[in-house]
Amino acid sequence: MTYNHVNYIRGAIESVLSQKTDYSYELIIGEDFSTDGTRDIVLNYAAKYPEIIRLAKSACNLGMVKNFLNTLNQCNGKYIALIEGDDKWLDINKINTQLNFMEVNPEFSLSCHNAWVKNERKRIPAFKFNKNLSKIDFEDIIMDWRIPTASIIFRKDALIVPDWFENMKNWD
Repeated sequence: MTYNHVNYIRGAIESVLSQKTDYSYELIIGEDFSTDGTRDIVLNYAAKYPEIIRLAKSACNLGMVKNFLNTLNQCNGKYIALIEGDDKWLDINKINTQLNFMEVNPEFSLSCHNAWVKNERKRIPAFKFNKNLSKIDFEDIIMDWRIPTASIIFRKDALIVPDWFENMKNWD
């Protein structure tokens, strides 16, 4: 998903394209009618990598939640990994590592990992897993858990989007 991420979108796209993986993948970009040049950048990448990149373009600004749902509905794969236009995956083996885990652990519906938040001055942990924690459940997430969006890979067939979701202020 992206909206007005002109300063970051190249980094996000390049971090996906740089993935070393045993699996084929597609990058679905939900471009939400940006006004800052993001759309032009995304269109150029889609033209350059038509075998990997597909666009879920909006004819008007849908907003975060509707853009997320529109983009999600374009996904065809068994798994979905999330990255927003101002995110960047730092590990070129991220997708391969997580998909390998998911393939050998069919009882898991989601995989996530530690992440950093970086601004102009410093880099801080957005989330740091307790080293003794090997899995979390739904109650952990609801009660007090923050999972970095760009760290998530989940099974598409495990996703159930409730009716009320479209009325949320923030899709995260």
